[in-house]
Amino acid sequence: MNRRGAGVAFLAIGAFLFAVRYVTDAMLLTQNGGMGSYDFRMALYESGVFLLLLSILFFILGVVYFILGDFPAAVQRYKEKAKENWAERQEANRVWDESLNSDSDQDEKPST
Repeated sequence: MNRRGAGVAFLAIGAFLFAVRYVTDAMLLTQNGGMGSYDFRMALYESGVFLLLLSILFFILGVVYFILGDFPAAVQRYKEKAKENWAERQEANRVWDESLNSDSDQDEKPST
């Protein structure tokens, strides 16, 4: 599996863990008589932050892996473009130098 695929997997796991936190609390509240929104927030608070921290960790890992999956290819493209630009600039400088060092019909010729 490449880095891009691992990034997508980590993002999916993070989303799953984030959803499990809410689904678990909703199931627990329905078993206790289905209280209001205040009770739901209290149940989220009481369930702790373990699933929330894990989901955030997996989201961050997923984004990092997803970006790193494209990073080497992007660096290679920029290197190739820089080499092309450098070669074009060197060619333009060479042509300019040759035009400066060559005799032209417009130059004044000394009279003898």
